[in-house]
Amino acid sequence: PPLGLVAMMLGFIAHFRISRSEGRMQGRAYALWGLGIGAATSFIWLSLWDMAGTRFLETLGARMEAEIRLVLDAGREGDDGGVRSAMGIAPGGRPLVIERFIGEMREGGVDAWSISVSNLRQGQSVQGMSVMEVDVRLDATDQSIWTGTAGFVLQPPSSIRLDLDSMISQPRLQSFKLIGPDGRSLRITSSSTEVGSSPDGGSASLDDDE
Repeated sequence: PPLGLVAMMLGFIAHFRISRSEGRMQGRAYALWGLGIGAATSFIWLSLWDMAGTRFLETLGARMEAEIRLVLDAGREGDDGGVRSAMGIAPGGRPLVIERFIGEMREGGVDAWSISVSNLRQGQSVQGMSVMEVDVRLDATDQSIWTGTAGFVLQPPSSIRLDLDSMISQPRLQSFKLIGPDGRSLRITSSSTEVGSSPDGGSASLDDDE
C-alpha cells in the first residue's frame, strides 16, 4: 500500500506541474499512468487486507465454537476426562468444578444444536497469558437459547506454512458461563481465575475448589 500511495502522489504532482507548464513539459500520459496504477495497486492491497482480516476472524471464531462444543459434548456424556483434556486441565484436577459442570449439563439437559460466537475482544491477561473474550449463543435441540461469555487463551501455531490458516493461533477454552431458561446456568473454568464476564456485566467467577 505505501508504494501505491507514493505512486499516486508522484503521479498527481507530475500531472499538476505538466498542466501548469503551458506545454513546456511533456509526459502527461506517464503521469496519468502512474496515478492510475498507484490507485489500482492501493485498492487491490486494501481489498486483500480486508479479505485476510475477515478470513482470520471467521477461522478463529469457528475454532472457538468447536472448542466449546467439544467441552459441552464431553460434559453431556459425563466424560470428566474429556472435559479436562479439552480445557487443558491436569488429570484429576478441579474435581468439584468438573462435577458441578457435569451436573449442570445433566440437570439442564443441554444438547447443542448450534453454537455461535461474536464480538471478539481482548480480555485481561491470566497468569501472563493473552486472553480473547467472546460472546456466546447456544441454540439447543429443545429450542432453548443460552447466552453468555467465554474466554480463550490463544496458543501460537505449532508450525507456519505459506497459508493463512496455519498462521492463525489455536484457541484453548479457559472458561465460559452461559445463562439459559429460568436462570439455569452452565459454567466452568480451567483455573481459579475466571476469564470473561457474565452477561449482566458482573464477574463470572467460580469458587475455588482446590
